Amino acid sequence: MQHDSKTESTTMKTDPPDTPRDALHSEAVLYAPLEALRSEMAQLAMPANVEQELLSAFKRANPKKKWYQRWTMMQWGMAGGVGSVATAVIAFMLTMQVPLGGTPVPTALDDKADFIALESLDRIEQEPGARVVQTELPRSELAGLGVAVTPENANEPVRAELLVNEEGKPLAVRISE
Repeated sequence: MQHDSKTESTTMKTDPPDTPRDALHSEAVLYAPLEALRSEMAQLAMPANVEQELLSAFKRANPKKKWYQRWTMMQWGMAGGVGSVATAVIAFMLTMQVPLGGTPVPTALDDKADFIALESLDRIEQEPGARVVQTELPRSELAGLGVAVTPENANEPVRAELLVNEEGKPLAVRISE
């Protein structure tokens, strides 16, 4: 078999360098052509206004959008949905809130007022030893019966008459103040 030295030398040039000396030789081989390319490129000068013209052409092709044009339709839809839900929640919370301040409407009944039943009328009628007891109750205890309660007057006593059975369990109440 004959070896062609020309084939062997080209094969060796394409292989990666094995030693640092081979690497330096590869760099030296490339240095001259790269230096020639560098000097030729230095002679080529870009016209003075090319960069400015490119920037202005780009700005004309891609004008800056206004703030409301930057969002997509999907983003606007999401924002509208979130805003609607937040408005509904706030409206619901405001309707559930007890008004603070102002003067509460007093629920004052006189002695001729009727009793408010706490038990069924049948049960009250069946009680043989029912009696009326006068007492004072905190206003907050009577809130379920329609007495106006605010944080300021929640612990104020209210005169009331209770209809109680023989064991002392309340059957009906009448607010006398």
